Amino acid sequence: MRKILALLLLVSAIQVKAQITLEHTYANGHSATAMSDFVLVHFSANGYKYASTQQTSSGGVINLYNLNHSLFKSITVPNIPGAQGPTVQYISDSLFNTTTSDIEYMLIYQDTLYGQHIRIYNDAGALLFSGDSIQPISTTPTWPYTEPVIYTPNGYKMILYRSIYDTVQYIDTTVMVYSLPGALPCNACSSNGVLTGLAGPMSNGNPGYLSAPYPNPSSHSTSVNYQLPENVNTGQIIFYDLSGREVKRFTVDKTFHTLELTTTDLATGTYLYIMETTQGRVGNRKMVVIR
Repeated sequence: MRKILALLLLVSAIQVKAQITLEHTYANGHSATAMSDFVLVHFSANGYKYASTQQTSSGGVINLYNLNHSLFKSITVPNIPGAQGPTVQYISDSLFNTTTSDIEYMLIYQDTLYGQHIRIYNDAGALLFSGDSIQPISTTPTWPYTEPVIYTPNGYKMILYRSIYDTVQYIDTTVMVYSLPGALPCNACSSNGVLTGLAGPMSNGNPGYLSAPYPNPSSHSTSVNYQLPENVNTGQIIFYDLSGREVKRFTVDKTFHTLELTTTDLATGTYLYIMETTQGRVGNRKMVVIR
């Protein structure tokens, strides 16, 4: 009887183990001269991509892969003479401008005197933002500071801290708040644009879903797909302009999973929208209206 029980347990263990299979491997190691990261990025126009970043003092590359692991795109990170410890953050097609055909990213590095620098580039190598003696500021007192981009009802903000020291004392300690033209498409994103899930009661079960609009940009009408969280029957999809003013609000339930809305009554521009439920907020999406 014991032998039969042991055999059944062994067969069961093999079956359970067989449900988890290795799908693909990527060469993504660290070395003394190179730093690398591997993250899952959620793009507004191109869906989910694996992003492998390799940065050295002489530049680097961002390789984006489709979910079937085929190469989607390679982006060259510019060579910045004297850059030390360069890291890539916020890979996005909708955060730093409103053209989803472009992919942008933030590059943070130090110089030989340990001054902090930030550059934001698009995939063509164009410089979108430059800041020297400046670093991201976080909502938590930890180092490194990796939370400069924050969602607010008035749109996405980038909070940076300028610190200039003249070997005796700080002569400039300034906090600067920048308004960003776009939005991140995921519910909760880390500094790399990684989909990290939701904190609190919505982290278990189905957390809900709010899609990007289609078509986007739109001139007359657009559609938004949604799914309410588990055990939630109704919610509100709310649209804001970039000043934080509410422009549209719709009550949604589980009868349908698509919201059809007209945009002819909205001015040309960029709008943000979310879905609010009794379990919290789902999604931070962007809609562009053109004429």
